[in-house]
Amino acid sequence: MIQIPDNSTILAPATLHLSLYKEILKQKKDCLGIQVLTLSSWLSSFYHGQPKSDIELLYLYKDALKNISVQNAFYSSKEDYDFLNACLDFIKMAKTYQIHDFPCSTQKEKDLNEILNLLYPIEIKEDQTKNVLSKLPDLENIYILKKEYSQLDNYWIQTLIYHGAKWLGEKQLLNTHYYSVANARKQMEVIANLIIENNYTADDIFIALNNANDENVLTQILSAHKIPFTTMQEVHTTSIYNEWISYLTWAKDMDLKSFINLVQILYPNDDYLIQYYTLFPEQFLKFEPHLSILSYEENEIIDSYQFTSYQRLEQQTLEWIQNHAFLFNDLDFIQIAKHIQNLHEQVTREDLNAFNEVISLVQDIHTYIHSTNDLSILIHQIQNLSANQKASFIEGILIGSRQDVTFLRPIVFLTGTNANSFPSLKLHSGIFDEAYVKNTALPDLETRIQHQQTQIFDCLSLCETLYVLYPQSDYQGKNYEPSSEIENWLKTKSTFITTPDSFNWITPNIDLDTKTAQSIFFKDDHFKSSISRLESYARCPFSHALKYGLYLKEKEDITDIRIRGSILHHVLEVISKEKSDYTSLSKEEIHDYVEKEFSFAKKVLLQQVTWFNSQIEEITEKLVLIFEQLHNFESNWHMSIDKQEHKFSYSYPWNEFTIDLYGYIDRIDSSNTSFCIFDYKSSDKDIKLTEFESGLSLQLATYTLAYEKESHLIPVGCFYIALKTTPEALTYGKLNYRKKIPELSVTDEKEVLDTFKVNRRLKGWHFSDASIYCDNTKQYLPTKRDNPSLEKVKDEWTQVVDSLLEDISSGQALPNHVADACKYCAYRSICRNLANEVEPKLRVEKEEE
Repeated sequence: MIQIPDNSTILAPATLHLSLYKEILKQKKDCLGIQVLTLSSWLSSFYHGQPKSDIELLYLYKDALKNISVQNAFYSSKEDYDFLNACLDFIKMAKTYQIHDFPCSTQKEKDLNEILNLLYPIEIKEDQTKNVLSKLPDLENIYILKKEYSQLDNYWIQTLIYHGAKWLGEKQLLNTHYYSVANARKQMEVIANLIIENNYTADDIFIALNNANDENVLTQILSAHKIPFTTMQEVHTTSIYNEWISYLTWAKDMDLKSFINLVQILYPNDDYLIQYYTLFPEQFLKFEPHLSILSYEENEIIDSYQFTSYQRLEQQTLEWIQNHAFLFNDLDFIQIAKHIQNLHEQVTREDLNAFNEVISLVQDIHTYIHSTNDLSILIHQIQNLSANQKASFIEGILIGSRQDVTFLRPIVFLTGTNANSFPSLKLHSGIFDEAYVKNTALPDLETRIQHQQTQIFDCLSLCETLYVLYPQSDYQGKNYEPSSEIENWLKTKSTFITTPDSFNWITPNIDLDTKTAQSIFFKDDHFKSSISRLESYARCPFSHALKYGLYLKEKEDITDIRIRGSILHHVLEVISKEKSDYTSLSKEEIHDYVEKEFSFAKKVLLQQVTWFNSQIEEITEKLVLIFEQLHNFESNWHMSIDKQEHKFSYSYPWNEFTIDLYGYIDRIDSSNTSFCIFDYKSSDKDIKLTEFESGLSLQLATYTLAYEKESHLIPVGCFYIALKTTPEALTYGKLNYRKKIPELSVTDEKEVLDTFKVNRRLKGWHFSDASIYCDNTKQYLPTKRDNPSLEKVKDEWTQVVDSLLEDISSGQALPNHVADACKYCAYRSICRNLANEVEPKLRVEKEEE
């Protein structure tokens, strides 16, 4: 154990002060006579005057660079935060090393020289470096915690050691272990397993991450094993930083994006503002009504309830804007501060510290804020404050970076030491890169590289037991190579190590008990449902439970392709009702009908007008093609259209419940004695007997049985009319190679067109002779094998629906789905069993053959 010297001053980074105090208390029982400071705070006593803060210097640099020439390559970056910060870092380095001459050979060097000449006269504390060096006394009681330091810190450390300061920490490495693992996650599981197997004390362990992105995985696994830990960079519990940032960003940009961010951070309960401006972004900053001056018009895109909700949203938004008019006034830091204070009724110590840090920044630079464009530097600096928070307490394992390895923890796990990540030496990059630095009087690259490598391995030797691990691949399976520097230092190759899987996947049991299922799905002893709901249960019970049990709704999107299909159906319905010869309409007449359907939506949703116009053209073109297909059918079909979008209700008792099925039938054609059902489909849908018997195709049968009961007419049949406009493939011809002389038969283009327009068969079932109603029965008659009788349909329909109701009432809700059920499912992202495809369950009794 390394002893902490009595009556000493220890210099260490602020993030390690808690660890140091813990070690001092462990050794000395108290901290009397021992002082712990950062290097910069100790050196500050040797500087005279009040040095300017970094943020104040950035504003001074910004003002100075107003005089830069337009021809300078960095002219466009003269107000950029990162550019100014890079200039400040380089000037600090140059003034520390007391360098005053800079290269001026290439055009880039000349441009940078112009910039440095403008910035160099601005005083910073590093101007006093020479004076400070002359004042340094004998430093025999000064101890510097041994760890990896930056180039600038190393300059001062070497100077202090020259004046008598000493390192605190020495080599004590006894045991080394070098392991390779399958991937980064396995690396963390191995660490947890080694800690448990060796019965290590958590307070003795430091885990050094070469890749900071691995921290989340590591903390998850340590938590799962109930191993206590502390991360050196603390996660915020205060919202103060984000509140200031969102407020200042809004004041700077005054655009919709910054306003939505402001609402999310400062007014999370007023999310209706986001809904309104997402729907109506063109109304932003207009502060005047748009929807209240419109009267509702019947259409298929926006129903009356939805339009009323839009009006209500607008009213709420305008009232909110009126009550928060101060947000749109000139920037006032005092008003911002007061408002943020009023948001916090119960204030924590972290809230107070964060608020005071921001106020301190504002006090430093408020005189430099002449317009909202000057806020960028302040916003970036607050973001830096929120990102650099040291832990307020330490418990268990300490997690940090490789640069934080010290003697304070006897057991160290070093992760991610593949060739890409280790040793990861720091080089000058950006504007003042190595190519520029090599022409200055700063230490050369070779010297700095050697010093860094020595530092790294000296610090890794400070612990007693060192575990070095490297993953052989990343999460995507890309291979990693081991670090040659590690292998040379340890003088060994890695040993592969793994751990058994920490858990086995078990499909979650989410079935409901019968009582719960009936209380959810059979409210008041009634089962009220559309027939498509029963079909959805047959496709996937889990999806049915989420939609009709938990009432989870899909996110509404006006551009959803299914909405486009419903619009096409509605336009077709309107045209066919008004025009008996609707299939003979011209393209211009069709376009007028479609334009009328969209006219109200175009008045309401102004941001969608361009999309609406494209849909008008697309649907018009589709209807032209659809009418071409329907024209041949209509001219050969002699039953007249009787009803369209006909609402039906079909009720009957089942066990102790009443079943109420309802829905809309697209089209019913009838005569004095008979009727025929037609259902429009956007796809080329077919009806298969096996799908009917599995509960996946119940619509046509249900429509037929319901309307037969309602009308007392004889059902002729039920069919899908495919509103399909997919182009047919046209090949030039076919070549017959079977003949001695190959023969080419050229495809007749008219035959292909007839396949598309004339010879298309309707898909469905027929139940009685319809030859008196059509000239060409082959166009709609399926094969006898696929066509059940009406009596069979009635009997099997009862069996299928009873089976579905039995399963629903019993609580079966596992995500066991049929093929393609997930394709358009709204709940894919929350379903944990997407791949569990099953064969559709046959729900009728079959006679043994």
